[in-house]
Amino acid sequence: MQGQSRRRSDALESRYTFVSSYEPRTVTLNSSWRSSVSLVEETAAVVRERVFAGRYQPGDRLAQEELSAELGLSRTPLREAYRVLAQDGLLDVDPGGTARVAAWDAGRLSEAYEFRQALGTTAVRLACSRLGERTLGELERLAREQRRASGRTYHRLGSAFHCLLLEASGNSHLQRNEPLVRMTEEVFRPRYGLLPEHILAVSAAHAAVVGSLRAGDPDSAELQIRSYISHELQIISQQERPSQ
Repeated sequence: MQGQSRRRSDALESRYTFVSSYEPRTVTLNSSWRSSVSLVEETAAVVRERVFAGRYQPGDRLAQEELSAELGLSRTPLREAYRVLAQDGLLDVDPGGTARVAAWDAGRLSEAYEFRQALGTTAVRLACSRLGERTLGELERLAREQRRASGRTYHRLGSAFHCLLLEASGNSHLQRNEPLVRMTEEVFRPRYGLLPEHILAVSAAHAAVVGSLRAGDPDSAELQIRSYISHELQIISQQERPSQ
């Protein structure tokens, strides 16, 4: 059992090491994807990554005719992909089928962070007894690099940190909320500004989370997650209108 947990933990590192060198890529569908994975799922993955990379901005209309032509597929799987992404909260789709990238106001974003507090505190409790040295080291790396980062890289590193905690929990229900974490961290949070004191406070909280997990102290790790979420909620509440 411990061997399985260790292999699971070690596998997490490779999934999140891309972040510090991340560059948006142009992604198109091809026949090999179609033969191995659901076309709807792969179409949703393409649109999802474009939203996270900033290619599609909040409020942008995603024209079915243009995107279906670009990706070389019919509108049926595209409509289904839009439905999947709407369930994830990434798109808003009206009754006529018109899809736009979700544009959350401060109230909706605050609700998402409040929900993320429940996710994060549960994740660290479950992960505490499961984490191996490699995953702890990767969490430390993400926290350390985030402290030195700025702009979109800073938010991607924070997103990867919290997604890795969800993955390390071993709970599939928690892991399904990865799109929510990425949407809040990578798409909406950047619009509320980033000051040096924000970076210091968040990186300190993340480092403290890792220290608590390394010490086998889930109570302390949970407290640090609550501190982080409280800090983010305070920033959002102080700015009724996000900066552009």
